[in-house]
Amino acid sequence: MIMLTEVFKRAPASLGEKEYSLREILVNPQNVSLMREDNKIENEFREGRLPTELDKRQKFTRIHLSSSNSHSITVVGDMLLIRKKLTGC
Repeated sequence: MIMLTEVFKRAPASLGEKEYSLREILVNPQNVSLMREDNKIENEFREGRLPTELDKRQKFTRIHLSSSNSHSITVVGDMLLIRKKLTGC
């Protein structure tokens, strides 16, 4: 299992709270079926909807997991970094 940082949409945010938050998750690399840049979250980041502690140059990757239902998550990091974490090279 590999630890990654997920970007997730919070329940309706109160005034002044960010729309998205971060949490640590464990991913089984064998369950990853597809990865792509997540431009939607990158745009949300530029518009100030993600936590401010992220570096302004940050990139995001959407990971599709193979399971009985189609499930995808967005994680912090560009595709090259995430591929290195998942494959170890």
